Amino acid sequence: MVKIQVIIPVQNEEKNLPLCLAALNKQTVKPSKVIIVDDGSADHSLDVIRNYADASYCIVKLPQKPQKSAKVMDSQETSVHYCHVASEGSKKLDSDFDYVAILDADTVLEQDYYEKLIGKFEGQPSLGFAGGALLNTTEVGETLGLLPFVLGCNRVYSRDCWLRLNDGSSVLKVKGRYDTVHDMEARSMGYSPVRFDDVKSYALRDPAKSTFWDGYYSWLLGYHHWYFLMRAVRRRSPKMVAGYVKAWICNVEQYEIKPLIRQFQLERIKRLL
Repeated sequence: MVKIQVIIPVQNEEKNLPLCLAALNKQTVKPSKVIIVDDGSADHSLDVIRNYADASYCIVKLPQKPQKSAKVMDSQETSVHYCHVASEGSKKLDSDFDYVAILDADTVLEQDYYEKLIGKFEGQPSLGFAGGALLNTTEVGETLGLLPFVLGCNRVYSRDCWLRLNDGSSVLKVKGRYDTVHDMEARSMGYSPVRFDDVKSYALRDPAKSTFWDGYYSWLLGYHHWYFLMRAVRRRSPKMVAGYVKAWICNVEQYEIKPLIRQFQLERIKRLL
């Protein structure tokens, strides 16, 4: 039997957890272990988790710390902290697994999500990790994002890729969008991560709320100006442009993976032409 273990970082998600966990418990390929890392939630998240937990669940409770508001939260700090939380969950992984999944608490998976993705891995050792489309519940049918990166909220890693990329015991810590950086790092190792849009998941949180930081991170990651503008126009988001311009004017240091990002964007455009 295929064994997939799931890590779910949680912080104040009592409104989203019931849908997320109900969908997880109904998967046609049931996880052998579900590791929920509660990052000091101040609401009733833990109560919700216990209502849905069975013998396969492992709950890790991190100490509660004063939280900065979103307005003053450092743009890099959130990603580093997310990786730290996921790393705490990775310490609870059983050694006997075939796949590791990262699932955000505000994401709902279709019932055969893991079954479909595991099927994609068969016969494709270079896949490394994969994920499905993320659909917004208010705009069902419209895939979010332009780049075909495997999203961070719903991804599945093969055993080999997980152990190589994350050094086996902790999630690779990055400053910026960890999903994008992991994608580039995996490609440099010879993997070919793929997002399969015929495999569905649904976002419970309005993606428009994060568009400013989408623009900010686009600068940090080294997006071509013209590529970023196409993305901003597609999403009709002035906030994205504001975030990008702010990082540009402040001359925020860009990440070392900038050449890889730009190369990938050029290849993407060539495929579309």
